[in-house]
Amino acid sequence: EFETPSDRSTGQEREYVLGKIGYVARCMPFLVSLGCSRGDDDSGGVSSSNELIGRVFHWFASISKELESTVDEKTHITQALVIEAFSKSSIECHRRLSSSVVASLGNALSTMRSCANNLLFSHPKSAWVVRGVAAVTRA
Repeated sequence: EFETPSDRSTGQEREYVLGKIGYVARCMPFLVSLGCSRGDDDSGGVSSSNELIGRVFHWFASISKELESTVDEKTHITQALVIEAFSKSSIECHRRLSSSVVASLGNALSTMRSCANNLLFSHPKSAWVVRGVAAVTRA
């Protein structure tokens, strides 16, 4: 289970949690690409990999919803990073996974598009937000 900004009361602790979320989000597309390229092996094979991919996309959706409930500059930058990482990850999965697995990730995509839409209307002049939203339109 991952901490969320609302779990922390002080500003410094909150910034620390936002930093961790942003860091994980930036690493996630690479990790997803490794999971998407993994074939049958001794550690569980394709079904295990698909389950992990599903959990990653669930994390993207849940953390975006959590960040959406908080309004400040640092939070919207972190949310934009999460949205961009989601987009890169979904594009990677689309290239490497079967269409049935990709279709099962549709709920996460609709959640992320909704978050991206709300974020763009809340912060239309933020370069971070525009970059994240532009990435999700490609997904």
